Amino acid sequence: MTRMLLLALATASTPAVASSKINVLTFNVWGVSPLISKYRKTRIKAICKIFQEQSQNQNGWDVVFLQELWNRKNREALKNCGYPYSADLDTTNNDSGLLILSRLPVVASSRLIFYRQGLYKPIFNDCERLAKKSILLASIIHPMLG
Repeated sequence: MTRMLLLALATASTPAVASSKINVLTFNVWGVSPLISKYRKTRIKAICKIFQEQSQNQNGWDVVFLQELWNRKNREALKNCGYPYSADLDTTNNDSGLLILSRLPVVASSRLIFYRQGLYKPIFNDCERLAKKSILLASIIHPMLG
């Protein structure tokens, strides 16, 4: 019987996983509009370089949880930075901003959306109401843990 690990909030051959542990990174990429973050492209390229190194390092991160990755182009760019598997349920820009990258096979993914939101008035202060606030879930198979 196969056991699966459920992780919530994130191509070269997959390096062997070193042990029965899982190395995880959670990171807010601050992928906001270029009007607010004029160095977003430079930051995404730098993050990609680090992900390429980590994905090939046997002791590197096995699973990467990313937040505020609002732009579809940026999500696609980071999905091509060494991690062969991903969970990405965003279909438009300004969706949930969540992405999971993994060097372990992702066999299923889903999203829990928080439909309850605050008042409309704050939309003009921080635009939080426009985001699809969610939790991104992924089932991942580990070679030793199942």
